[in-house]
Amino acid sequence: MIRTMFLLAALSAVWFSGETTAQADEAKVKVGDAAPTFTLKDANGKQTSLKTLLRKKPVALVFHRSADW
Repeated sequence: MIRTMFLLAALSAVWFSGETTAQADEAKVKVGDAAPTFTLKDANGKQTSLKTLLRKKPVALVFHRSADW
């Protein structure tokens, strides 16, 4: 019984991950593409958008993955 449930769960995971992978491939930003606009909080907690920052000066986006979540 447990083996059957595990197999069913594994097959379901494979089935659903295939759909999300196909959608993710369409949404990827390619090299040379402009970054899509987004809004985040700055260091002071104020909402700011990429579009607003680009009006002032060039912007460098750095994505730092931290092990301290």
